[in-house]
Amino acid sequence: MEYGAFDKNNSQHKYILSLCRQLGWVTDHPKYKLVPDTKRLGEFIKKNSKAKKPLLAQSPSEVSTTIHQLEQVLSK
Repeated sequence: MEYGAFDKNNSQHKYILSLCRQLGWVTDHPKYKLVPDTKRLGEFIKKNSKAKKPLLAQSPSEVSTTIHQLEQVLSK
C-alpha cells in the first residue's frame, strides 16, 4: 500500500493535502495542473510520522498526529 494514498472524502486527509500544497509538495498533472505530491507525503509518513503506517491505515487520532507533525514542518 502506498503511504501517501488518501481518501478524498475524509476531511482530515483533505486537510493533509492542503498542507502539502502549502509546503510546496506538488507535482504536475496533465489534467489538474498541480496536485499534491503523494509520493513525497508517503516518504514523510514512512520516515517521520509517529504512526509509521500508510495514511489510509491510520486511525483518526494517528492522522491528527500526522497533521500536527506536518503543521510543525510548515511553521519552520
